[in-house]
Amino acid sequence: MKPVRHNPRDSEREAKGEKACDSKRTMEMIRGNPSRFEEIAEMFLRTVPKSLDEIDKGIAAGDMRAVEHAAQTLKDSICNLGEGLTYEVEQIIGEEVAEQAANSLSNLRTQLNLIEKVLCGSIQEK
Repeated sequence: MKPVRHNPRDSEREAKGEKACDSKRTMEMIRGNPSRFEEIAEMFLRTVPKSLDEIDKGIAAGDMRAVEHAAQTLKDSICNLGEGLTYEVEQIIGEEVAEQAANSLSNLRTQLNLIEKVLCGSIQEK
């Protein structure tokens, strides 16, 4: 596994004293604002499948740079929902071999599927 290269936006946030991935701040921002939660959930549900498809394509082609780029985009999308998931994405970014990235992606998909069910249920309840 190669060292994980961090997104430049993460460094900018950290330089300002902000966490690169701050789900607590996101939760505070949407507390009491159901429309804001729905907006974040819909953005997540719209962007994550595209990023996962791009990761799949990169793995199939053995193009680990494309995998890394798509995984960084995915990391930005899931940051709003929890830092724990970003670790799983960083595993994909750090892989040098497509097969290893595919295994890491499989683990992440399991977690994302659960989140998707919860988010879809939350949106439908409104």
